[in-house]
Amino acid sequence: MRIFLSEILSILIGNYESEILSIEAFLPELTTILPIALLKCPHLGFHKPIHAVLMTSLYQPLMLSIVCNFPWSIRSIISILIRSTSIPSHIVSHVLSDISLLSDYYATLVRDMLTDAGSFIHVALSITFNRGDGDFTYLGHLLSIGGKTFMKDWAKSTPPISYPTAIEARQRVIHNITSQKDLSDLSAISQINTSLRILCGFIGILNINVESSEAESILNTVALCSQHERTSLLATCFMLTCRDLAKMVERETIVRAIITIWASGSIKDFQLLLASHFHSNQLASVSDLIRSRLDLGVTIHSESLSLMAEIYIKDIFTSDTLARQSLSLPLDSTSLLLPAILLQLKAKTFVRLGLDIGLWVEKMLGSVTEPIPAVHLNLVQEYAPAVLATSSLGEVSEKSLRNLFQDESVAVRVLTLYYCLAMHDARQKQKVLEKSKNLPNEFSKEFLNSLPIKSILLAMESKRENYRDVEPLIMNLAVSHFPQLFQVNTLLHLEELKNNTIEEYVRITDLDLGSSNWTPQSIAVVFENTITHPLETYRALNELYVLKDHELLPFAEVLTKVLLPLLVDDRAEEYLLYAFKDLWDILFTKFPWEMAIKFIDPFRFTSESALPTVPMTHGDLISDPLILFKIDRRLFKTPILLQIFVEIVGMYMVAARKQLNTNGKIMQKMEETTTLILSQDTLIIQQLLEICNLKDSISNLEKIQNLVCSFVHDQFIDNALLIKLVHFQGYDPALIQMTVHLIPSMHMGIEFLPELLAMPQLDRQIFAIKLAAHLVEKYPIAKSLELSRLVLTHIRRRCNVSELKIKGSKTSDASSFLMEILPSIVQICSAFPILTEEAAQHLLEMGGEFGDVRNEKK
Repeated sequence: MRIFLSEILSILIGNYESEILSIEAFLPELTTILPIALLKCPHLGFHKPIHAVLMTSLYQPLMLSIVCNFPWSIRSIISILIRSTSIPSHIVSHVLSDISLLSDYYATLVRDMLTDAGSFIHVALSITFNRGDGDFTYLGHLLSIGGKTFMKDWAKSTPPISYPTAIEARQRVIHNITSQKDLSDLSAISQINTSLRILCGFIGILNINVESSEAESILNTVALCSQHERTSLLATCFMLTCRDLAKMVERETIVRAIITIWASGSIKDFQLLLASHFHSNQLASVSDLIRSRLDLGVTIHSESLSLMAEIYIKDIFTSDTLARQSLSLPLDSTSLLLPAILLQLKAKTFVRLGLDIGLWVEKMLGSVTEPIPAVHLNLVQEYAPAVLATSSLGEVSEKSLRNLFQDESVAVRVLTLYYCLAMHDARQKQKVLEKSKNLPNEFSKEFLNSLPIKSILLAMESKRENYRDVEPLIMNLAVSHFPQLFQVNTLLHLEELKNNTIEEYVRITDLDLGSSNWTPQSIAVVFENTITHPLETYRALNELYVLKDHELLPFAEVLTKVLLPLLVDDRAEEYLLYAFKDLWDILFTKFPWEMAIKFIDPFRFTSESALPTVPMTHGDLISDPLILFKIDRRLFKTPILLQIFVEIVGMYMVAARKQLNTNGKIMQKMEETTTLILSQDTLIIQQLLEICNLKDSISNLEKIQNLVCSFVHDQFIDNALLIKLVHFQGYDPALIQMTVHLIPSMHMGIEFLPELLAMPQLDRQIFAIKLAAHLVEKYPIAKSLELSRLVLTHIRRRCNVSELKIKGSKTSDASSFLMEILPSIVQICSAFPILTEEAAQHLLEMGGEFGDVRNEKK
């Protein structure tokens, strides 16, 4: 053993061949000593001994001795061999081949490790072809992972180990396709499929084409088993990949093969998509499609593909045939038929042929599943403007769309909503272009107002990953055309509801609710006795609170028609109002349109008349939101119900603005439209401010004023011009103190008060002076001082007797004016004491002038 180890050491140090280790007579002893030495001297490891052994002439039997005696280290041994860069490659190749012959396991292991390392691929190929089963699957794997590198080297070079050349391998593959006798045997079909894929790789990667007789034989074979989907798909890929197939094989043979595959019905959608690409002259897309189906990076010759395109377009799938066949096939969410239809829509094929695809679009909407593929969204985007260009395409009726919205599938409802919004958006753009208020077949206002936008958006939230593509599209269109559904306050409140887990916990645990067995009929009986039995109503409301959305909606009618009118009664308990508001928030955030009408209806009986008014519609409220104020005034005395009313008013204000803006763009009268919007908003704000001027002494007046002023403040912030218009038109001066102190944005009034003060009407001047007094008192800033001086100067001029005589005005009017605004002068002087002396001087002068006038009269 010492001699052996010294020889190993000498080889490693001197890098020369050992005579002892090269004498074949010593081989039995060497094969025995070598494993023992490695075992007794573990510090040597495998790397150095293997390197020394490979430098001897007996490296093959010695290496086998190591492998056989250390099977648990086989991976390390193979790894050392692969990384041995200083050893000639033919030596390593021989050793790896010898190891692979020891067992099938070693053969597979060597091949897999060589493949992962990307080295000695010729050894891996030799192992593959020397195995008894002719492992074509592995050859296909090599084409997939290394077609651009070592597979091309195999096709060009002659490696040191004997194995089939690329040409010989191609012949084996073709033989494996055409020699199958029993085509009813699934294993035979599997071999054909594997061989077809490999053959496509040979042609498209290794540039090894087939001969005409071989191509014809392959087409005849696959035609006999075209009922198998995978076989038909690979056969089609072969025909498109095979270079100059249209020149090698008669055109009739190719046409017959394609028609046979079509008749089998196994890949009709794939063939239609190919034909659609060919009609659009998208040869690059065809190449990409073939590569994706083969999972191989094949290169397809463009000239050859052009010849095949001509066969597809002229001999088999003409425009008319392609379009009609596409519409006749059954729909599947994963079908390639959808991109085929999309291509034809883009090419305007259906428009050119006058084909109605409305029914197909309806089926497409109803067949979608989660997650919604991008092709469905692209189809809707292309269809919406195309259907407006011609009436022949056909549309999905409102009745059908309503039915789709009732579908249990969230995906169906989501895509249907996107379709409706996209169609509406396309029509609005068309109106602007054509300057027309109406277009044929546009959605009715009732249908648009009934779109379940909020409920569908909320349904998407639980599965947002399935709707990541469509959600921003829907949000963009919904916010653009229905901004009233996305008010900031409502969205913030909805977010608060979603995060409020404490309230739900308290409700459930404190009341021990159990399961709810309420029906709308049974709970209506409880609600009717709300005044006398409020706790029973409260318990019922809390049980409704824990219901899911779809379970709660049937109770909306009872809540608004039976319970709501009783809640305006002075005897109604406040905790019932809060419980009702909680349920209302849930329903209103999900079904705003429906709940708004349901809330207003019970109050459309005035105290003067018990007769109901004409039924309201959403269209009426959008056209004139002021109708909302023609209701029972008792509603305004309850802050919680008033808050709901104000939310509804805000929603319809935004909807009215949107409708007026849209009409203004269509008729190109934006200046008049802006004036109309401002006038409408101003009137609504004035109506809301009048609510705060209740003559009755009620305990909730402060809450009511805060609610109204908070809403008015939001409107002023959205459009600063409104604050000027509201005050130029005026409101009850008794409300000035409230507006100044409860509306933070009122400080902007300091800017326009000089204009208001200059108005000729006396009542406007008095209003301006009173407003100025309250503003300067709350905001004693530099601008307020300037305004105060201007007000005092105006008062002095307005009460100047000499000027009054010149103008022919009565001095009594000036006296009344002075008495009216005298408290305002006190406020100004209180805010700016520096003006007290000036104000007093003015008052003394005016008092003296009025005294002289009285003396003259005497």
